Amino acid sequence: MPARPFVPESSRVPLAQSRARSGCPELDCLRARLPPGTLATAEQRALALGIGADRVLIAAGIISEDEYVRALAGWLHVPFERLDLPRDACPLPDTQFIDAAQFGLLPLRSGDAFIYVVAPQVLTARRLVTGAHPLPKDRFRLTSPQRLRQFVLHHGADALGKRAAEALRGARPELSAAVCPPPVRAAWLAGIAAVVSAAIVFHEAASVLTSIVLALTFLAWTALRLGGAATRWRGWRALRMPVHDLPIYTVIVALYDEAIALPGLIAALRRLDYPREKLQIILVLEPDDHATQDALAQLDLGAPFEVLIAPDVGPRTKPKALNAALALARGTFTAVFDAEDRPAPDQLHRALDAFEAEGGIACVQARLTIDNTADGWLARLFTAEYAGLFDVLLPGLSERKLPLPLGGSSNHFRTDALRAVDGWDAYNVTEDADLGMRLARLGFGAAVIGSTTYEEAPARIVIYDLPPLLVSALSEAQVDEMRQLLQKIPHDAARPHLTSGDWLGALGVCLLCFLSTFPVAAPFIIFADARTALRVSNAVAVFLLFCCGYAFGYRSGFSSWVAGLFMVVFGGAMVGVAIALGG
Repeated sequence: MPARPFVPESSRVPLAQSRARSGCPELDCLRARLPPGTLATAEQRALALGIGADRVLIAAGIISEDEYVRALAGWLHVPFERLDLPRDACPLPDTQFIDAAQFGLLPLRSGDAFIYVVAPQVLTARRLVTGAHPLPKDRFRLTSPQRLRQFVLHHGADALGKRAAEALRGARPELSAAVCPPPVRAAWLAGIAAVVSAAIVFHEAASVLTSIVLALTFLAWTALRLGGAATRWRGWRALRMPVHDLPIYTVIVALYDEAIALPGLIAALRRLDYPREKLQIILVLEPDDHATQDALAQLDLGAPFEVLIAPDVGPRTKPKALNAALALARGTFTAVFDAEDRPAPDQLHRALDAFEAEGGIACVQARLTIDNTADGWLARLFTAEYAGLFDVLLPGLSERKLPLPLGGSSNHFRTDALRAVDGWDAYNVTEDADLGMRLARLGFGAAVIGSTTYEEAPARIVIYDLPPLLVSALSEAQVDEMRQLLQKIPHDAARPHLTSGDWLGALGVCLLCFLSTFPVAAPFIIFADARTALRVSNAVAVFLLFCCGYAFGYRSGFSSWVAGLFMVVFGGAMVGVAIALGG
């Protein structure tokens, strides 16, 4: 569908067309609308940050994106595009369509030509006003970044979900947990069967060899931890680069059922010592998490927060949600936090110090520390575990240029490097450690920085097991009372007795055993010659093994024939072991 022709809107602001000379001409469209003092303050901050003054006003909540872009469109005499268009108005394929929000540029088909919808970001508005933008006025329209993002997410949700779930699987299937070809699994199972068979036959040698392997593994891990403990923390010189040179930084937080943790999380993110105009904070939610969505709606966040509903495509995992946000990330660097994290305010600067000091580093891991150690023995155990990992092991690995199993939170990445390795594996439940290994495998370095992120550990098992919504309604005294009442519940003194269900279950097991063994024993009843009966019994056993393997392969996704033949080979190996042992 061709883009509609431009029709002037009544909502456009009538402005004097005399453009004032200033360092921020993008504010000229607002000079008849906002107080001069407000505009002067925004101009001063924009010049200090090296960013458009429009972004300063929007980040401060003085004006909305829509209001500013409408005013700019009226000032430049170009159309404001509402983007209430069908998908076929944009000629881009899905793979490029979902990148439009990131770059702030969307082509539309207009007859035989193309026009471009521009969503001003960073310094785009200034370039448009000064004529430094390469597009002529009759070839572009303006829209707000929020409208463009909504248009892309509305029409490209499936494409975004597919990229988030399948990018690594499609580009590097050998590195994704989603791909495990049946021939490889069958080979591994055959090897395991051979090793087990050899261990049974040569049990004394196998016992000695197993002891040696386990002892060496234990000693290697001990040596690695001792080496980490003896490693001096490497510190990078605090560059504290000028705010003018600070890059755009994207922060991603994947949330699910975290309505209770939201106020603390938002407060911690707002305490980050980084210009709001150069921050992009993406909160990723699942489609069915209505409680968290409602809690966010009540907070009225504003810039720099963005809320993304992860597409309901592929597995519903944290790494898939992170990948969806990565596709919309505009920052040069990207950080990942969890809902319960409280990062140090200067953590983004500390990460930039490490990135600037060593160009080969693609990722830095901040320390995670428990801040409620005194609350109980369970919190102390968490504290010890975190200290061993983030204060000892990971710094030791980092100093020796070894791969880092990342901690899943407080990770900072170069965004281009993160995209180069296809982000997180949506099918891997240990996506953090997997990403650390993949970065090292593909030639990217990683390091650990001294900045701390605080987390609150569960202090009692009762609280750890209760639903978060119930915990929020209980005081600490009530939880203690609940624990004491549970301890006082007497054990049931009644003697156990068999029910009809128990008898039916026993009958089922009996029939299963009978039906699986009787066909093998039946030939000895039918045939008088023992040799003939034995041969027929073996044939029946082989057939049953094949049937079991075939059914297993069919149900589990293996190749049915491979699984059936493997069961036959495995059964034969077990018979051989029995004969070798004198059976």
